[in-house]
Parts: sequence; structure tokens; C-alpha cells
Amino acid sequence: IETVQFAKDIEENGLARLAWKMTVAGFLRAVSVGFRAVKSIRQGDQGWNEAVANAGLSQADANRCRRIFLEHQQLELSACILGANPNAVARAYKEHAISDEDLSAVGFRDDDMEFLAAASAAMDKADCDPMVRALIGREMGRITKRKHLSSSNNAPGMPDGGGLLRRQADERAGFLAQLKALV
Repeated sequence: IETVQFAKDIEENGLARLAWKMTVAGFLRAVSVGFRAVKSIRQGDQGWNEAVANAGLSQADANRCRRIFLEHQQLELSACILGANPNAVARAYKEHAISDEDLSAVGFRDDDMEFLAAASAAMDKADCDPMVRALIGREMGRITKRKHLSSSNNAPGMPDGGGLLRRQADERAGFLAQLKALV
């Protein structure tokens, strides 16, 4: 069990404020950890049954395990906000847990917020197609990576990333129209 601190009181850190608000509102409920195994045991090793019992695993769960980590050294903990769970961002925006100002502080534009509103409405439909969810996730990934694209060498001499960004904008416009038609 760990305690995570967000640097939400630092004005320049809009991403920390966004993460904090989404966590408190219940839209981000997990983190990713990186660790180095110090001591582990594999299925079939002496002591496996004791490790299973100590971990409180049922026999069915133990049968699905190949390895139990007995000791580890944690290297990092990451609360991934944007891109990792784009649907959480859309839902948090729809339910007013995060605002236009929060999203603007991390680089979202007006058309991104229009997309978020349409995406969250489409996801609320009980029969929302998994492909629609996947496309929403892809578009959210594009939104969060846009800053990196605009400074890349995708189209030398073009400050906006050239044709790739224009093509993606056209795709988004079409997808946005489809999302609005769903709701």
C-alpha cells in the first residue's frame, strides 16, 4: 500500500491538477508499477504450496499463476492520466469532474473538448460498439500526442507536422460527425 502525492499546488503543473481531480472523482483508480524481482518462486518449485497459501490464492487462481513474487524492489509508480485511459478523461469531462480550464492547461483545444463531449455521450449508449470505443481511444491518443507530432520530422519544413496532421484532422471531423449521429 502506498501513498501518492500530486504536485497539484504548483501552478505550472496542470497535469498534476487534472490527475488529482480525476483520482478524487473516481475516474482513475489504478497505477502502474515497475519493479525488479528480488525473490520469487515458480509453479513446481519447493515451497510453491506454502507461497500460494500465504498469498491467499484459491487453487483455481494458483493454477493460472506461473510465478509468485516474494520480494521485490519497486523502481517506479506511474499514474497515467492521458492516453492510458482515454475513456476516463471523456467520462470525467462529461460529469464535470474536470473542466475546460483543466484540459486547456494540459494542451487541449476547443475542438478537443467538442470531441470529448461527443465521445462521452456515445460511450454512454448501452449498445456502444467496441469498435467505437477503440476509435475513441485512438483519437484521444492522438490528442495527447499532438504536441509531439507537431515538432517531429514527419514533413520536413512544415511546422504543423504536414500532411499527417491534416489527414488526422479530416479523419477526426468525419468520426466526430459519426459520434454525434449515434447520440
